[in-house]
Amino acid sequence: MNVLFVGRSVYHFTYYESLIRQLCRNGHSVEMVYDEQWSQGQPDGSLRRFLSEGKGPTLSWGLRRSDKYRRLLFEARELRSYSSYLCRTLSDAQSEFYLKRWRSYLMPFVRYGADRWPLKSLLARNAAQSFLEAVERFVPPDKKIVRSLSDKRPDVVVASPANMRFSEEVEYIKAAKAIGIPTAILVLSWDNLTTKGLFAVVPDLALVWNEAHFEEAVGVHKIPRSNAVIVGSPFFDKWFDADHLLMGRQAFCERLGIDPAKPFVTYLGSSANIARDETWLVGQIVSGVRQHPDRSIREINFVVRPHPANAKVYEQIHEPGVVVWPKDGALPESETSQRDFFNTLHYCIGTIGINTSGMIDAIVLNKPCVSMITEEYKTTQSQAVH
Repeated sequence: MNVLFVGRSVYHFTYYESLIRQLCRNGHSVEMVYDEQWSQGQPDGSLRRFLSEGKGPTLSWGLRRSDKYRRLLFEARELRSYSSYLCRTLSDAQSEFYLKRWRSYLMPFVRYGADRWPLKSLLARNAAQSFLEAVERFVPPDKKIVRSLSDKRPDVVVASPANMRFSEEVEYIKAAKAIGIPTAILVLSWDNLTTKGLFAVVPDLALVWNEAHFEEAVGVHKIPRSNAVIVGSPFFDKWFDADHLLMGRQAFCERLGIDPAKPFVTYLGSSANIARDETWLVGQIVSGVRQHPDRSIREINFVVRPHPANAKVYEQIHEPGVVVWPKDGALPESETSQRDFFNTLHYCIGTIGINTSGMIDAIVLNKPCVSMITEEYKTTQSQAVH
């Protein structure tokens, strides 16, 4: 089988590396296509390592839609996603935070009208969704992409994530459906179905992680129940075969600069969207532990692991027994970064955080995980669906 796998950025390869590896292992021909602009300057260690193994996959840059319909289509998709957020927020099915965030993505004159009657009232109706879906159906697929797919003639086109802002990869799904090539969209991450955009084009199959994703694909994205398939999470597959990443405790603690004789807790940082500056909470937790009457608890060390998209705020932390590491945060994308994260979780006595996918990593690796519920972050925490 010839598989054309269309991604947004080389940075995302690690999210579905296990799937690509298994396809190649099973003898399928895989061509990976990424958007060159979204990939510029992004980490690609896992992808380069995989390609160097010579297991058969090929890599190329994707085509972008550039015809007269591009602006109309992309703006209509933004508005359609906003309409979905408005409907979900009004029915208490999603936090208002995400509605406000998506509102900021709209064109200024549309944003102005979206806050006022009658446009706001219209956008909160199913009729608005139906009209914007009709716009999508009216606009034909990009001719260049259709020609490219006609030449390649893959047996299936798989795209991921296909629902972030300005997703170029969804154009391949649109073109493939137009010429009868089967299509699938793989959910990228745990919150992609509830905090990102809608699937502009319904694929033949939506490959989801679990039952919660299944219901979100059906309820939010209007995927027919027969077209959604639970496949697990390729992003976390790496931890089920990670013993080769284990280092000795002393060597690892020396690498971090902490005392190997003392236990440590890992604080898992959240993205700026969830908590722009959570260092105050880290400070309160450390202060509380330092005042504990039990000396063995007072002397616990802390390893603070920043989210890779929100690391700069941690530059202000200079506490004894508290290490911010890695300083700039890191997605477990390369073998080195995976080894660092694996050992951080393996040797800690537990993890703490607000709302981040790192909590899932911890649970998969059988580490206790405590979520600190706070009033400050309720809109992106207890009120957020994911």
